[in-house]
Amino acid sequence: MERRFVPWRQAAGAPARADAQVWRAPLLWQRQDAGARVWCVRADLCDPAIPAAWRDEVWALVRGTPQLRWHIATGRTGPLGGVLPADWGAGWAHVALGAVAEDADAARRGFAALRSVPARARFLFCPAECRMLDLAGAGWDLCPRCEGAGAVEAGGSAACLLCEACLGSGHAARPCVEAVFCAPGAHGTANLERQCMAAGVGFELCDAG
Repeated sequence: MERRFVPWRQAAGAPARADAQVWRAPLLWQRQDAGARVWCVRADLCDPAIPAAWRDEVWALVRGTPQLRWHIATGRTGPLGGVLPADWGAGWAHVALGAVAEDADAARRGFAALRSVPARARFLFCPAECRMLDLAGAGWDLCPRCEGAGAVEAGGSAACLLCEACLGSGHAARPCVEAVFCAPGAHGTANLERQCMAAGVGFELCDAG
């Protein structure tokens, strides 16, 4: 079961809050559709124009619906750590954090942002306007020892994210995301699927809008 939660939309340059029915919907899904995957992609929690109170309401709603599988993504990856709730800890078991990437630069920023915060699961979402992506070239590898905190470049490749202790040790970097989701119609989906299969990362065509 797929659900989409869009608590606000951009209107005339400013966010417009959705009506109360939209905000109550996840509580209904919790009772009727336990286990449903809920996408919160089109309403960006990192948007600086969003009132902090709205963001807090979203997190309270997510916290109170642990039977739903929340997938929350942002295209504004800079302040990601600053918008997480105080009790986030190592991440909530029912929440995956993601980054939206239309191109390689956005993917590179997204991977860096996802590596910088704790999460139980991470993902990349490629919208319909996405261009061809080289995921390894965008730096999706993560050191299995330091989780990217001590990452260094090696051999002139910015995609090598092994820390000093792991370089030359036989450890292999792994992708920093568990799944890549692509909107139908995104450019190069077959190529993305091949990259994911080769790296052991989940791939799925999914309209999260």
